[in-house]
Amino acid sequence: MTQPGDSSETFPCAIGIAGAGAMARMFVRAFAHVAVPPRIQLWARNASAAQPVVRDNGRSEIMPLTMLAQAMEIVILATPAIAYREILEWMAPALNPQTIIVSLSNAMAIEEIEDLLPNP
Repeated sequence: MTQPGDSSETFPCAIGIAGAGAMARMFVRAFAHVAVPPRIQLWARNASAAQPVVRDNGRSEIMPLTMLAQAMEIVILATPAIAYREILEWMAPALNPQTIIVSLSNAMAIEEIEDLLPNP
């Protein structure tokens, strides 16, 4: 029987987090406590801001935003809402149409997010 976190087990989906602030750190810590912790890919405007998150969780890596958009099945937007429009516009050309975008802010309506993305 495998133990939680055993490298032979894999989380059922790839998770990316855009941001490296308090909300991003909270999600990384929360995912670290599931039975099979996922490998989390992070993007931060300032990569050095993401270094403490990566250092504190051995299953996190920093990834360019376009790669995050292409490769992740779920992308959590953990940035200030004021940055959403710019981040979504950067992601849109590379976004996999099957990717689920999770907004942690109520400052931008779902319809506004959908308008910025291909294939809503």
